[in-house]
Amino acid sequence: MAFDEAVAHAGPLVAAWDHEDNAGTRLCLFHVGDGRVTQLAETRIDGEAREDVVHRLVARGIRIGGMYAGTVYLWVIDEAGYTVWENHDVVATGTRAAKAVTQVTLFVDVADDGHRGVRVTLADGHSETLVEESDPTPRLDPSYNDDDLFTDTRWAAILGKQLSVWWLAPFVNERRNESNELPLVVARAARAMADQLDGGAGGELLISMGAVGRSADLAFLVGAARTTLDLRITFQDGQTAAVTLDRGTRAQLSAFLRRVTTPFTVVRGMNDQIERRKAGRA
Repeated sequence: MAFDEAVAHAGPLVAAWDHEDNAGTRLCLFHVGDGRVTQLAETRIDGEAREDVVHRLVARGIRIGGMYAGTVYLWVIDEAGYTVWENHDVVATGTRAAKAVTQVTLFVDVADDGHRGVRVTLADGHSETLVEESDPTPRLDPSYNDDDLFTDTRWAAILGKQLSVWWLAPFVNERRNESNELPLVVARAARAMADQLDGGAGGELLISMGAVGRSADLAFLVGAARTTLDLRITFQDGQTAAVTLDRGTRAQLSAFLRRVTTPFTVVRGMNDQIERRKAGRA
C-alpha cells in the first residue's frame, strides 16, 4: 500500500521510525488494533522533512513510535502512555502516573546472554520487567561475543533510553557504559519550555540548560511569533550558533518538545555544530 493511501486507513495506527536505519529516514506505518500488528506501508523521509511529516500524521490521530528492523518489537511512548508490542502481542503498557520509576535498566542475565530485556526500578525499591526475550543463539554459537551482544540488544537500549527520558529516570546498561545524562538534562528543559508554551506565556521564550556536553551553554529559544523553536549553542570560545529544530503552531512546538526522541535529536544537533565548527577551523 502506498504510504499516503495507508495514512487514511482506519485506526488505531502507529508510525514508527526504524532505529536500525542509520540515515534516520525509514518510517513504517502499522495498524495495531484487534490484537494484531500489521504493517501497512513504509516510506523514506528526508531529515529536513521529518517534523513536517510527523505534524501531519499527529494531526490525523496517528501516534509516533519506534522499532528496530530485524526484531519483533514495536513501541510507542508519548503523553498518552507507552505500549510495546512483541509480534502481535502487547507485552507492556501503562501511563506515566501508573508507577514511580527511579531507573530504567537494560538487563542481561549473567547465566544466559540470550535472556535480556528492559526492566524498571520502582520508588519502593522493587523491580519490574517490562520486556524480555530468550534468544538461544548465545548458547548455540561458541563464537558469540560482546559485539554480537551489543548488536542484539540495540533495540532494548533504544527502547530503554526513550523510556528513561519519558520517566526522567537514569538509564543503566548492565553490560556497557552507556549514560543518558545529557538527554535527561535536555528533556527537563524541553518539558519546561513546553509548559511555558502551553501556558500561553507572551514574548520571546528562552530556557538555558547551562554547559551541556562540549558546549559552554545550550538553550531553547522560541521567538515572540511562536512559530519556530531554535537551539542556541554557545561554544567554548564564547561564539554562538543557532539551529532551527521545528516550525509550526504553538501546540506543534510543544508536542515536539515533549517527544521522547527530541533530547537525542538535540544532543546530535549540538555535536554536529561543534564538529562542523572544528572542521572549519582546522
